[in-house]
Formats: sequence, C-alpha cells, structure tokens
Amino acid sequence: MIDELKKVIESKIGRQIEGRGDCQFLSDKINEELNEFLSYNTLRRVFGLENGCEIKPRISTLNILAQFVGYKSFLLFKKNADWSREWSTQLRVNGWIDRMDDQEIISELTLARHRNDDFSTSLVSILRELFLLGNIKLIDKIFKNPNFKLDHLTYSELLFLANGIGSILRKIKIDKAELVTLLNNKKFTEYVFLSFVDYSSLEGYYGQVLVLLNDGSIKIKNDQKLFLKAISSLKVLLQGRKIDCLNYELIKKETLHSILVSRLASIQIAFHIQNSESYDYILYDIHDRITKLKFNQVDYLYELQTISLLTKDFSLMRWICSTGNIQIEEEYHVSHKQYFFIVKLLFAIYEKRFKEAHTILSKLDERKWILSYYQFFQVFHFISIYHISKNFNRRKMILKSYNALCASLKYSLFNENFLLHYFGKESN
Repeated sequence: MIDELKKVIESKIGRQIEGRGDCQFLSDKINEELNEFLSYNTLRRVFGLENGCEIKPRISTLNILAQFVGYKSFLLFKKNADWSREWSTQLRVNGWIDRMDDQEIISELTLARHRNDDFSTSLVSILRELFLLGNIKLIDKIFKNPNFKLDHLTYSELLFLANGIGSILRKIKIDKAELVTLLNNKKFTEYVFLSFVDYSSLEGYYGQVLVLLNDGSIKIKNDQKLFLKAISSLKVLLQGRKIDCLNYELIKKETLHSILVSRLASIQIAFHIQNSESYDYILYDIHDRITKLKFNQVDYLYELQTISLLTKDFSLMRWICSTGNIQIEEEYHVSHKQYFFIVKLLFAIYEKRFKEAHTILSKLDERKWILSYYQFFQVFHFISIYHISKNFNRRKMILKSYNALCASLKYSLFNENFLLHYFGKESN
C-alpha cells in the first residue's frame, strides 16, 4: 500500500522520485502546502533510494504523505485504495462475464498474472461467477492453463483462492459428472478442495466428495491420500465414534506440509485419547519440528488445537499455550492466532482465571475467522461465553443459539451436554 501512495504522490507532483533533487522538491512542496517538514533523508528512505535500508517509515511520516495527497491519515488512504481496487477489479470481471468470451477471459487473466495486477482477486471473482453460471468447462480450462502459474502463488494467496471458491461450492449444486471433471483436475483438487476443508459440510457436500475421492475412481497423490484419511477420521470422531490408528510414527513426513503433519498428529493423538494412552511421543516429535523450522512454526499447532478442543483435553491445551504467542508471518496466520486465542480462552476458564478469560475474549474478532473453520470457532465461542456469563437470561440465549448451530452442523459430538459439561459440570 505504501507503493501505491508513492505512485499517487509522483502523479501529483508530475515527476518520479529518483534522486536527491526530487526528494528536496517533494520536501519543499509538503512544507509549502502543509507546513510540515519531512527531511531529504526521510523521503529518500521512503522511496527506496537508500541501498540496504530496511527501516520502515513511521506512521507519522505516512500520515503526512497521505495528507499531502488529500487524506486525513494513511489509514484512510489505505481504506480508499483498497475499496477503489476492489471496485475496479469487480467492474472488470463483470465486463468479462457480461460478454462471456472464453478467450477474452483467459487473455485478461493471463495479462493480470503477468503484471501481477490483483491476479488472485480477479481469479477468485471470475471463478465464483463461473460456478454460479455452471460453466465447469471453462473453470477446468482455467485451472489447467500453465500461464497462470498457480504453483507460484504464495500459501496465503492459495488459501484466499481456496476460501473464495470453497465457500461458493457449499451453496450450489454440481452433478456427479461435473464433480468428477473438477476432481480429475489436479490443480483444482490440490488448491481448492484439499485446501478448503469444509468442516461445516463433512456430513453433506464435502463428505460426498470425500466418498468420490476415496472410491479409487480418481487418482490422487500419496500426501492427498493421507489428507483424506485424516479428514475421514475427523468425521468419524465428530460422529462420536471410535477412530482407527494412523500409525503416525511410520508415516514418512519429510515431504509433507507442516499443516498436514499437524493434521495427522492430531488424529493419532485423538486415537490415543480415546484409548486412554499416552501421546507424549507425538508432542516430542512436533516440538522437534517446531524448533528446527525457522518460519511458520505455528503451522504445526493448527490441527492440534482442533483436537484439544474436540476432546476437551486440557493437558494438550496447556502444552499448546506453553509454546508462547503465535507469530504472524503470513496473512493466513491472522486466523491461526484467533484459533490460538480460543484455546487460551477455554484453558483460562478451565483454570478459573476469569479475569484473563475476559481479556482474551476481547481479542476475538469474527472478521478474522477463516471461512472453513468459522462454525467450529462459533461452537467454542458459545461454550466460552456461556461459562463465563453470570446472567441467567443471557446464558439461556447463548444456549439457544448454540443448539441451533449444532442442529445445522449435524454432528453427534456437538449437543447440549457437550456445552453444559465441557468443564466437567455445568458452571453455577
């Protein structure tokens, strides 16, 4: 967003900032219009003219620059720029859909990819429209097109793609033949279906597709088979039944994504919990992996959090909380941190640290919850606020909302007793 601000500034003054003279010219202009002073050196750093400088501009500096181009603050500039970009992208996509020219859509997406011009946003917008129109043939072409280089997208961009499309798939009907077409498209399977784990539909759409993938009619890679095995086990757990052993220690994990390793570890832990067995060896393994990883260490904790909440295993919650704060290194970690807060919240309530629980509760922000986990987050949010509320009528309303949510999810595990006795017995 700072780069966009710099472009607007250069457009206003009619020249590019490329040297000392340009910086001085801008400094004088700002002083003349705003009676604010930004030094040559400050502007030089903002515009990247100082080699090797990694100092980020202060917010006070950005605010002055934003005011120079007509905004009260950098935050307002950012909000306006985000809105303008989204509006421009949507208008462009609407035009493509209105003309419905396959070649134009492919060409425009290729151009957006080449320029790195909001490609992810354009791609998700066009795919959602195509799904609503039932144009599976063109969707299949888009995912197979090598010019889009989907394998070069960042993990955060891929999750944006998966959530944008996965959330629409749960709302529309696709016949079996079309599903087979999509699932035989390796990139669609990997980047959408296997990335957007639709926890709200394991008994519905998503569960039906799991059957299609598991019956052997569609070829999938070994890591995808492990993923499906873990998801199938989770479905069994949510149905309140016993799960099978995954033999976690025998799985070759060196080439697996850390979130998949976490998923496999969590299912194995759940198996041991159901059989009243120790799972310490798994935690030792996960701890080892975390300490060896320089970045994205929190990925190894994600599904462990799920299992700790589902099994009401407060020892596991304690272990997760003891790892420290979740570091946000990529955009998707914002949702990870929200999940971590939920674990900390329930553990604080378990230990009767209610003042701390209220502090943690204030950090929860539904706008940051990932779509595929949204209703899971809601379940445990309801449990939390029910048990820290002292008002009888408020508790009654929370319980009603919780029961409605459970009815929509259709998982045997989630029922009224799950909430009432989450901490052993109903709170007074």
